[in-house]
Amino acid sequence: KLLASAQASDLTVLVGDGPVEVLAREMENLAAYFIGVSAARGKLLSQSRTFWLMSYSEEDALDAAGGRLRKGLGLLYTGGYEPAAALIGEAARKRSIPVSGRKIESREEIVPAVRSLLRDSAALWVLGDPLLARGAGFEYAVERSLSQGVPLIGAGAWEVSRGALLCSRADPERLAEKAFQSILKLLASGDSAPLPRFETAPPGGTILYHRALSRRFGVDVHRPRWRAAP
Repeated sequence: KLLASAQASDLTVLVGDGPVEVLAREMENLAAYFIGVSAARGKLLSQSRTFWLMSYSEEDALDAAGGRLRKGLGLLYTGGYEPAAALIGEAARKRSIPVSGRKIESREEIVPAVRSLLRDSAALWVLGDPLLARGAGFEYAVERSLSQGVPLIGAGAWEVSRGALLCSRADPERLAEKAFQSILKLLASGDSAPLPRFETAPPGGTILYHRALSRRFGVDVHRPRWRAAP
């Protein structure tokens, strides 16, 4: 019933990571607006009638990492996440933070990319397909992060609970307001609406951090809007 309703609608609005997987096999030609997503398959992000408002703010995450990024930020991502990489790179350049990005096209590329980026960066941001961001690729990145003393930035609470130092989490009211305005534009103009297909959350949200890793890396967590991850 859900899929039939979605196919018959002008626009389907879905919230959170769960619905992404539910509709993953039925997404072709489906007009959908996703809100508060932290990880999805890159091929879904590339579909022409989908619009994405992610759960994280690159502005908040970079500000949280602060001065430790003077050496540079490594950015590891999969195909489909080029818009996210571009937004993070732009925000980093405004803060005079050097960025080294690597796009992963296959499993075989993960190990050399992680090693290279951790060697040359002060922190590594991992985002993309669950294969990289929540699978064996992420586990390997955590292992190398701990052995080399270079923290990871994650896309959401899942990553922080499993070895990333911190992530940004959107303020629900700000996220809802941004989504509401975008949805109104889409409904008024259809697929021709001059709206970016990929956006990140507005700044001003919460920073979730890993308790043990914050002590290990000497991060001051006694700041407004910082919360320990569950």
